[in-house]
Amino acid sequence: MDNKIVGLLQKSSVQDLIDEINKKGQGGLDYLNWSGNILFDWGDTPLINANLNRDIPLFIDYMCHLLMRSKRALDEMLDNIESNIYSNNVLYDKYRWIVDYLLVSSERLINKEGRNDLLSFFERLKRY
Repeated sequence: MDNKIVGLLQKSSVQDLIDEINKKGQGGLDYLNWSGNILFDWGDTPLINANLNRDIPLFIDYMCHLLMRSKRALDEMLDNIESNIYSNNVLYDKYRWIVDYLLVSSERLINKEGRNDLLSFFERLKRY
């Protein structure tokens, strides 16, 4: 998303915009087809977020729902990463960013929501 939206919507910071869109002060979003953040919340990330490059301050948190899928679906995602992360130097940075994003997102779910079912996924991700 274009950073200009922060000023256009008269917000003082990116975090203010993220909080408003994600309805952070109202207990979060809870729609029939979506519950979770719409925008990735930098202010609500675990300590590992230091590894996630903040080159994009506003982006859709599209992985929040992927992490709710079955172990089989998560294993398929990791298999895809494993098959491709080292296959091409041009693609490495993109896959690395996705791995870091998944690490931050899964650690958040493990620590804040007790999603211990994600521990093996998280440990496997750390190998990359």
